[in-house]
Amino acid sequence: NVVAFEAVAAIRDEMCFVKCPGVDPATDPLCEGYDETFLSEQNALCVTRATCEELCQNTAECVSIDMHKTKPRCYLNTVADCDLQTSEFYNHAVKQEREHCFETKHSRFCPLRNLNAV
Repeated sequence: NVVAFEAVAAIRDEMCFVKCPGVDPATDPLCEGYDETFLSEQNALCVTRATCEELCQNTAECVSIDMHKTKPRCYLNTVADCDLQTSEFYNHAVKQEREHCFETKHSRFCPLRNLNAV
C-alpha cells in the first residue's frame, strides 16, 4: 500500500498530520478534519470530497476513498475488494472507469487499506 513520495507529493501536502497541527480551524476550515491523535501512519487527508476524488483520480494506485460524512477528512484506498465495514462516520466511494466518477456506498468504509504517501 506504499506509494513513492515523488508520485504523491500533492497527497502528502494534504495529510492532516502535515498541514494541521497547531492550525486553528477558524483560519483553515479544512483542518476541522484534523484530530490531535493523528500520527503519520493514519494517512488521513484534510480535504473536501472534490479534492479527495481528484487526488484519487490522479493516483493510479488509488481505487476508492473513504470520506467523513461531516468533516473535511478522507482516506485514499489501494485495494478494490476490501471487506467493507459499517460506519456511522464515513461513506465509501469507488473510482469508476469513467473519469471523475465515483460510486458511493453510504455508511461504509474500507479499513486498513489506505494509501501511504510517506
